[in-house]
Amino acid sequence: MIRGWCFAAVLAVAASCLSFTAYGQIPADKSGVPAVPLAPSPGALPAAEPVATPAGAPAVSPAAGSAAGTASSGLPADAPWFQRFLLPVPEANGSADDWLSCNRPGVLGNADYLNWSARRSGLDFAALVSTTAPIVTTATESLDFDRADGFRGGLGYRFGNGWNVAWTYTYFRIANQETAAPTLGANPVLIATQSFLDAGKGVTALPMTSVEADGALQVNIQDFEAEWSSCLNDTVGFRAFGGFRWAKIDQTFNMTYDSGFGKGHISLPNNMDAEGVRLGAEIQWRSSWGFRVFGRGAESILVADFRTRQHEHALATVVNPAVDIDVSGDTAAVVPVVEAAVGVAYAHGPWEFLAGYEMSDWFNLVQVNRPTQSLLLDGYFLRLSFSR
Repeated sequence: MIRGWCFAAVLAVAASCLSFTAYGQIPADKSGVPAVPLAPSPGALPAAEPVATPAGAPAVSPAAGSAAGTASSGLPADAPWFQRFLLPVPEANGSADDWLSCNRPGVLGNADYLNWSARRSGLDFAALVSTTAPIVTTATESLDFDRADGFRGGLGYRFGNGWNVAWTYTYFRIANQETAAPTLGANPVLIATQSFLDAGKGVTALPMTSVEADGALQVNIQDFEAEWSSCLNDTVGFRAFGGFRWAKIDQTFNMTYDSGFGKGHISLPNNMDAEGVRLGAEIQWRSSWGFRVFGRGAESILVADFRTRQHEHALATVVNPAVDIDVSGDTAAVVPVVEAAVGVAYAHGPWEFLAGYEMSDWFNLVQVNRPTQSLLLDGYFLRLSFSR
């Protein structure tokens, strides 16, 4: 069913592209009104004779007189609202704001600096438990990611009829390492929560002296999209975009523990390859000084293939490790992604600088020995874009 909805969304985007492209083929004069000659009707009144301007009175040009009945967007003042929404603004090409000058063809490019953090569940690696019945967990240690730098870049082309096409690549990697040790007090026993020794809390008879965990997350995303830009009025702009998304998220999660059994090692790699559709929209408010404020939202539906594994072995000797558990599997799942961003921008000529905050939530990520969990990527971005 989800694949059917994805196919329907792709067809809708393609139909919209064809319809708007065909609509944009009607030639337009400088006023923005399609230049379609109209034949005079049989009962039309003859044109009025020009009236001489009295001496000393200011002369009024026909262009100035017609401007009163024309909206600032180049359409007649009585034009329906949906025409103002659909048509690009013809005279916007004189503005320094290239985002709104959608009737001028050219090359697009951008480079982004990302500073994101990653948050996800299922990264618990150690816990303190009581030694007397009932055995309960009193504290849990989880691996947390702080912040890391990333990169995003894109190239595209503007056709000159309000439509653009673009390819965008995003790369982000983050890693961390933490260690847990037992504490003195009422609950001195330390266990590795993702070890097979944790079953039934039987390990309390042989407490662990330390549990160390390290993990990394690497994100690669490619978006191939078409976008359409228009203007609602002189200060508000709107664009809609949609297309194909390919995403690859590789996760590593490793633990090493010391216990009465000797040393042990746990490995939980998780690799995801996904593809699907992405649709979104952005609205902007701009001032006459080149500053803008924008908000953007998008949603993706991806069909993902997961390759997961749980491998644990206790090092009885360094030469001959004893494998205790080794489970792997391939799983397919639908992964929804919700994105949002807000920020400010400044445009000058072909250059534009943007800064803002963004977040994306990836749902239904599969893990071996835990319920499905979500991954939240959020942080700040700086963008330098070029349009010519």
